[in-house]
Amino acid sequence: MDFPDISFRVPLMTHLLPRGRHFTLLWTIPDAVGGLTSAALHRSRAFAAYGGADVDILTFDNRVDYPAVTAQLRERGELCEGMRIVNLWDWLREHEVARASHPKDSSDRPFTPLRTGEEDAAHRSVYRGGALLRRERLAVDGRTVLQTDYFRQDGSLLASDREDADVLGTRGGRSIVVCDRGGYPARSWGTSWALYRWWLDQLTAGAQESYLIADSKPVSRFLRTYRRPGRVTVTVVHGSHLVRNIGPWGPLRPQRAEVLRHLSDYDAVIFLTDRQRRDVQLRFGRHPNSAVIPNSRRLPVQPVQERPPGAGALLCALLRLKRPEHAVRAVTHAQRVEPEVSLNIFGDGSQRASIERLIAAARAEEVVHVWGWRDDARARLAQTSFLLMTSRSEGFGLVLLEAMGAGCIPIAYDIRYGPRDLIDHGGNGFLVRSGHVRGLARAIITLQRMPREQVAAMRDAARRTAEQYTDEAVLGRWAGELTAARERNHARPWVRNGRNSSAT
Repeated sequence: MDFPDISFRVPLMTHLLPRGRHFTLLWTIPDAVGGLTSAALHRSRAFAAYGGADVDILTFDNRVDYPAVTAQLRERGELCEGMRIVNLWDWLREHEVARASHPKDSSDRPFTPLRTGEEDAAHRSVYRGGALLRRERLAVDGRTVLQTDYFRQDGSLLASDREDADVLGTRGGRSIVVCDRGGYPARSWGTSWALYRWWLDQLTAGAQESYLIADSKPVSRFLRTYRRPGRVTVTVVHGSHLVRNIGPWGPLRPQRAEVLRHLSDYDAVIFLTDRQRRDVQLRFGRHPNSAVIPNSRRLPVQPVQERPPGAGALLCALLRLKRPEHAVRAVTHAQRVEPEVSLNIFGDGSQRASIERLIAAARAEEVVHVWGWRDDARARLAQTSFLLMTSRSEGFGLVLLEAMGAGCIPIAYDIRYGPRDLIDHGGNGFLVRSGHVRGLARAIITLQRMPREQVAAMRDAARRTAEQYTDEAVLGRWAGELTAARERNHARPWVRNGRNSSAT
């Protein structure tokens, strides 16, 4: 992977990050790491390996197998020295929670732990290593979770989270109660965000400065409510904020909208492309805390080698948003004209079955191959001639950068955002009107018919483009923006007045 042999860190003194605690905030780490999770882990590796900063990756979900997840990520090179994963519920299992001293944090919320016992249709239990760590009470639909009880490894009750609690006579309230090791309520909260703010307070206690970078949409929404002196809050806008690729005034994605309507609540808002920041400024005005920092990648060592000129690849989740069927149709059309054209699809998702049916219906089983998720997919780009991107929208299109760094020529829909920021049409790749399958096919055929010298020049140009996005170059931009964000945090009125502030 990107840092396979790193067992130590060599800080680049000219790009050294500001001193303090550094955190990457994700809701979860999915089994198939890709997209924003891949970008967040890579940035964290660059911070740890080259920026001289330890990075805690915080997760807020309740999956119980994070020890195994951590081991797998280290084995695959996704985690290096100086990085660790810290999950909210595992942290609570390992730390004693002191009794609340303030009435608003007292443990007087509804508290009725579930009785453990045999499984039935109304309950679901989750174990780790034979120990019960989570038990859920379900609604009559068998899916909606009404209450979750958490347990420590020794079997003692850790917490009870009721989403149907009767608070002040109103049904449907929230009650989160954490217990001491004796099973007695120690502290409670009426919202999950209040619990998250308390947790960040515990993690950052004693640090002069802390830098919290939120990558996922739900955590970004929460982080805008966390306002503390010396706690620098940053959100990264990874994906398009638009539902459709119809211009800057199109309908907003609901989870992006909340962030964009409260840009000033963060100490820094990072966009991946200039084009997206300009579109946001047109709609929401200029904000001095917004900046552009692209994703980065370490360029692979690129030996001179021949690669089949017709070999193509598609690396993406097989979801409707990615339109993988467009890639299949374009390749099968191009293959009728240029018989050497083929496609390897690396990814999985809800559309895989329909893609396999489409391949079978076109009798293209010898031309298009679906491999699922593979750890070596990106390494295979060095033996691939071209990469297709058929998404409806992106935030940056990191896979384009990875392909270009490997000398693999990108053929991409001209969508918001990413492809136009990286691709010089006809120079280092091809841009195609969004949704135009025959345009994709024509670009594939054009590449097959280009003189070898012209193709080699295009591959060199693609690699030179990728060199502008190395970890060293991008890390310097992060250092500057974090320093500026720290100054904004210090200048906020609630800091100057000596008060903490936290939205409820």
